[in-house]
Amino acid sequence: MVEDSNGGGAVEEGSVEVITGFVGGLPREISDEEVLEKFKEYEGLSVDVKRFRNTLQSRGYGFVVFRTEEGLKRAIDELHETEVFGREISVERALPKPESTKGKGRRRRRGRRDSGEAAAPEGDQSFLYEQVDTLLKEKAEIAQENARLLGEGRTMAKELEILGETAAAQAKKCKDLEKKLKRSEEKVEALEAELKDLQKGG
Repeated sequence: MVEDSNGGGAVEEGSVEVITGFVGGLPREISDEEVLEKFKEYEGLSVDVKRFRNTLQSRGYGFVVFRTEEGLKRAIDELHETEVFGREISVERALPKPESTKGKGRRRRRGRRDSGEAAAPEGDQSFLYEQVDTLLKEKAEIAQENARLLGEGRTMAKELEILGETAAAQAKKCKDLEKKLKRSEEKVEALEAELKDLQKGG
């Protein structure tokens, strides 16, 4: 989470109503600082881009705390469904924090806790599904590319095997030719010797 050092920090919950906006459509490689720099024009105080734990890449959405209600409204009016950070983003009012059920006689599931943070608007839940769908498509593309590379590797291995067999055959032919050449040289030497003997006898 990044705060505007000139804005007095994030608004504390309990003392002043927290004015929070939801921002969807963020690129994976983006920092909180970049988002805050853009929303400073709209009295943005702090930014919290949600990230994957293992890669620290953006999940595609985050929350911006605004100094005033007017700043949030201007951001929605001017930035919602417009191209920012190289892609179309959505800017909406974040849903209120879910109320805790503690002490109200309701059973809470083990391991689930009130996150204490604003939630994405219901209309933008589809954006999260789009992110999942995009990741699944990328996974399928990677698997397809991996299969293609594996196929190419097998083809190259086969070609190398064929080349190896061809090279071995060529080497054998060379040896056979060397043997024939040696026999021919021996015959020539024998004929030359006979010719010399005939010349002496004549």
